[in-house]
Amino acid sequence: MIRVTPGRCGACRHFENDSAKLEATFPGFASMGSGFSSVRDGDGLCGLHDLYLSNRAGCDRFDVRFKPS
Repeated sequence: MIRVTPGRCGACRHFENDSAKLEATFPGFASMGSGFSSVRDGDGLCGLHDLYLSNRAGCDRFDVRFKPS
């Protein structure tokens, strides 16, 4: 089970780390070997700030992706 710290980008609804989306956003990204590899390590795009960053980053605009039921 993967534990995600609340408040971190990896758990935010604005964060996108799908490799296909990253490759579409950054043409040639897969040719560098990072689209699907461990080099990327869950990094992704913040749709709110339009930034590529670590899934461990965070900001005061965090909004949890999945609300507990």
